[in-house]
Amino acid sequence: MSRNGELCLKKVIISYCPNRGSPNTRQFIATHLPRFHAKYPSVTIDIRPRLWAETSITGLYRDGSERSYKTKYMSSMGIWLRFHRLVNTANDYDLPFSASHLHFQRRSVQGTWNPWLWHYETDRRRTETPQWRRKLSEEEWDYYLGQYSAQMKQEEEAIQQRVAEHTEIPLQNTREVQERWKKHVLPRLQTDMEFNLSHYKRQHARGQQHEPVTMGEYRLFS
Repeated sequence: MSRNGELCLKKVIISYCPNRGSPNTRQFIATHLPRFHAKYPSVTIDIRPRLWAETSITGLYRDGSERSYKTKYMSSMGIWLRFHRLVNTANDYDLPFSASHLHFQRRSVQGTWNPWLWHYETDRRRTETPQWRRKLSEEEWDYYLGQYSAQMKQEEEAIQQRVAEHTEIPLQNTREVQERWKKHVLPRLQTDMEFNLSHYKRQHARGQQHEPVTMGEYRLFS
């Protein structure tokens, strides 16, 4: 099977014993294998003679997966059919066609796969799931720190916005009251310093001594 114009099968390993049995494999190598290589030149054929009785074919795919068949009791035509089975599969999953297993990690927007969605196929390669105990790289540190700082900034802005919604009107009213107090009330008030100066001047003019502080004056500054 091909994905994006490229065969998923990259290599086929043929293991057989040249002098102890395996006549079916030797017959296949002599008759069917040249035709297979002429039809699929991009597939590498790796013939591995063994000193022991081992007859098998193994297909290696571009995503790193493998599929193997035992060919001990097969004829040359049976091995030929297994070769075509290796070519005609992508080795992504070996399950019957249904809508329950097509989407591995997330639900599809387009729905169930069908033959008219060939152009929407993606090159899904098998990669190891990153471990949570791994040592982060510099790029990963920068990414996670940026995400965390952006989240904290967003939360801080939301808190400031909610505080401003509750305090904006009272603060504005307080400022208006303070401005009106300074403009209309303060000019007409007599300060304590002015009162004390006038009081001391009157006592000095009468020749009287300074009177002790009264309880009311003491409470003002206690």
